[in-house]
Amino acid sequence: MRIEKKDVKKIKLQHNKKLFWLIIVLMIILICLVLYIKSEKQKAEKECIKDEDCVKVQTTCCSCNMGGEEMCASRKNASEYIPNCPTENRLCSAMYNCKIDSCKCEEGKCTFVKKENEE
Repeated sequence: MRIEKKDVKKIKLQHNKKLFWLIIVLMIILICLVLYIKSEKQKAEKECIKDEDCVKVQTTCCSCNMGGEEMCASRKNASEYIPNCPTENRLCSAMYNCKIDSCKCEEGKCTFVKKENEE
């Protein structure tokens, strides 16, 4: 004699469908979360988006008109490159060392445009 359990198969099938859709929804949420984190990381790695985000920064205690150095940096991080210089007993050579005409944003990085007379 053989006993069939029709109700048991029906319950298992319904249970598996719910589990399947739950896994699908969790996978979609996980993929969205990974994409969001990746886009935020890329935004954080970019120094600039447009040319106005980049500025010329004096990196030494003397200005470039007096032999010092300069560079292009993002406006939000420019203060990291400004030196803490003493106000007295500063000695600068009277040598014109300015090489940067302007700053621009290229591929998320601040770069400079050389002065025309410089090579």
